[in-house]
Amino acid sequence: NNNFVIVNEEDALLVKSKSIIKELKMYDITGRLLVNMLPNESEFRINTHNIRKGTVLVLNTTFENGTELSKKAIKY
Repeated sequence: NNNFVIVNEEDALLVKSKSIIKELKMYDITGRLLVNMLPNESEFRINTHNIRKGTVLVLNTTFENGTELSKKAIKY
């Protein structure tokens, strides 16, 4: 259990986890890759100022222990 949380902020998504996130890929609902990052942190922000409100986002994460998790969020 990585207690992975996504918080919508103005023009950003705050990503929090109890585990270190090694890789994060964010896609829109059509499968277009929007973000590909290697944060190597447990808490960080993803800039979303260029993403339209109402867009469904899929965040695929890989943690330092090798586990993977996918979550959905809506930009608002």
